[in-house]
Amino acid sequence: MNSGKKSSSLRNIWSKKLEGSRSSNSGRTQQRKRHQMMDDVFQPRLVLPADVKEEAPEEQSPDVDQQEPKPLQIKEEQEELWTSQEGEQLNVKEETDTRFPLTAAPIKSALDEALEYIKELEARLEKVDLSPTLFSRYCVSDDQIRFYTKFPSESVVRIYWESIASSASRLVYWTRAPKIGNEAFSEPRPARSMPLIDEFLMDSFRVAVGMKEQLIADMFQVSIATVSRVTITWANYLFIVFSSINIWISREKVKASMPRRFLKFSPNVRVVLDGTEVALETPSSLTLQSETFSAYQNRTTLKGLIRVAPCGLMTFVSALYAGCISDKEITKVSGVLPLLEPADEVMADKVFLIQDLLDEVGAKLIIPPFKHPGQFSEKETEQTQAIARLRIIVERAIARVKRYHIWDAPVPLTLIGTVNQIWFNCCFLANYQKTKSFMHVNCCSEINY
Repeated sequence: MNSGKKSSSLRNIWSKKLEGSRSSNSGRTQQRKRHQMMDDVFQPRLVLPADVKEEAPEEQSPDVDQQEPKPLQIKEEQEELWTSQEGEQLNVKEETDTRFPLTAAPIKSALDEALEYIKELEARLEKVDLSPTLFSRYCVSDDQIRFYTKFPSESVVRIYWESIASSASRLVYWTRAPKIGNEAFSEPRPARSMPLIDEFLMDSFRVAVGMKEQLIADMFQVSIATVSRVTITWANYLFIVFSSINIWISREKVKASMPRRFLKFSPNVRVVLDGTEVALETPSSLTLQSETFSAYQNRTTLKGLIRVAPCGLMTFVSALYAGCISDKEITKVSGVLPLLEPADEVMADKVFLIQDLLDEVGAKLIIPPFKHPGQFSEKETEQTQAIARLRIIVERAIARVKRYHIWDAPVPLTLIGTVNQIWFNCCFLANYQKTKSFMHVNCCSEINY
């Protein structure tokens, strides 16, 4: 009796466990079917394998001895079922990854690009020098700016720098330019050893202050070759920028800005003409010495021609020629004659005997009267004094150019290939040395930075 009860109770226990396992298996099967339906909705191309069919367990034998190994068999079936379910899940994942291999690829590539960009920014940041620039050290006040750059104030320097900074950042040093030809580089070659604003300051030290290259090299802690390379590069760059601007103003704007003293004595004056000379280092060649020797200066020089509007603005700058050239010849070859119009008046010193040249374009020459045996008449005296008072504006313009102290010493022969560019740059920037001249540039010559 007891054995029969025990066997029946064991049978009931095992049957309940079996039913529980069946219910759990059926629950998993239903859950997997729901997942399969959701996958079919969101991933229509995904085909999952068929559900695993469970086989019904064999009927239990009433024999007690044969019931004892049943738990092991049921446990093995459950383990096999769980193993098959895990394998199906792995197969589903593998099949999903195989059918949709690009789902994770965009995220990975975007992350890789972001990491590469971060590394690039870090590399750029390492190259950036966060130390204060020498420009911020030397050009603090307006007085320092006038001394080192010849600009009248910080506001004028700011306008000037903002107008050229974007193009100056793409400069190619002159030592590299002949090799690359027309090829364009996103970065200068060779790489810059200092901030761009400090290169501008270095050029100002050389041209405006007139410092020697050795002194500049010591101040900037660079080599003399670097100073020479920066100076020549900036001279050519500024020449290209400034020469593309038309500083010759129309007759209407000349009259609109003409001072009263001109309106009284010479209302039709278009330009006031004069020449000037800069000292040149004596060459070793006797031929060059004879060509560059100036009888007026009694030494080797370079000669240039400047024409100023009555308002004081320099509107024409010629190239520098050998010191032996005459005033008439330099007027002929400088290229100013085609700019004149009929009925224009040109005021000059009496050494400029160019009336025959002006007759070709219909212009008139105004010069002081020549000395003659008799005494000057009252009219001639007034004319001489008036012309002298009016011609002072061209003398002042030349004095503004000579304030660039590079002209204090003889021009070295090493700069003979760049001296014309430096000369033109100094003449052009001399218009900015006074606020009044700066206003004339904006109002009269249509220079728009």
